[in-house]
Amino acid sequence: MRWRALTALLVVLLQLFVPVGYGMADYSDTPFKTADEIAANQQSAVGEEAVVYGQVVELDPVVIRAELDDGREVEYRTAGVDRQVDVGEYLEVYGVVETQQSILARGTVVRGEREHWYTYGVSFVAGLVVLGRIVRDWTVDLDRLALVPGGRDA
Repeated sequence: MRWRALTALLVVLLQLFVPVGYGMADYSDTPFKTADEIAANQQSAVGEEAVVYGQVVELDPVVIRAELDDGREVEYRTAGVDRQVDVGEYLEVYGVVETQQSILARGTVVRGEREHWYTYGVSFVAGLVVLGRIVRDWTVDLDRLALVPGGRDA
């Protein structure tokens, strides 16, 4: 019975570590320059393909503000945006670095300003539903350290 508890604990810890590990992953294998690499080596980035993600701050021309890993913010003038965007939306730009602060877009992905919060909200509600179902339909057997069916009256 203790093996079940240890296995459950291990699974929970693994599920908690996966997002943290993913967030800490090194993306050095990507063939595209990132906003951090462009900022660090501005002259060598010109002419290279890049992927930059940031919030739209101006529309004519489209300017996105990207946050670097060290907390600084850099703005990139983006030409060739093929989609309708609004100030406040998030834009991922795939393209070629023309100058230190401008990118010629080959493709873009638009994310709404509230899309991040929507994702967090749906996940939170789903977690509450699962937790509620566990509390309603299961009980903890402390002698065996296990969840057993029987939270409701039969």
